[in-house]
Amino acid sequence: MNDVIKNQLDEICQEGKIIKWQGRLYEPQKYKVLNGHIVIVATPKSIKLDYSNVHDFLDSVQTKESLSSLTTKADNSPFLQKFGRVDYDKLNDGLMDAFERVQNDENFIPKAKQMCDIVNSVTNLQKTKISLLKLAENNI
Repeated sequence: MNDVIKNQLDEICQEGKIIKWQGRLYEPQKYKVLNGHIVIVATPKSIKLDYSNVHDFLDSVQTKESLSSLTTKADNSPFLQKFGRVDYDKLNDGLMDAFERVQNDENFIPKAKQMCDIVNSVTNLQKTKISLLKLAENNI
């Protein structure tokens, strides 16, 4: 792989970068070269390219705003402002603590179930937020 392609892929895979390709938004994290293919590990799914198609990909891909700026746009809606931003680390830490406590204390199970219900509600709110981002996608 030549330096120009490597530099372009490095640029695309910068933290928080959003790309639009074939009408879909992706958040690339990194890329790998595997058996004549370039795999861009991304959310919501990875992109697998034949090495011969990399130039076409790089020519057609559009770099968009960072995820944080897209999220900020969605957060400006009255619905999402009411519920505020989600601290994912706090949710994750709380669930992991609950998981450990449940294994040692059966009396904690009802509270752990309540915590899971809350996290499921937050997840559903975030799915709504993603839907709003998809609607905004055409305006970017």
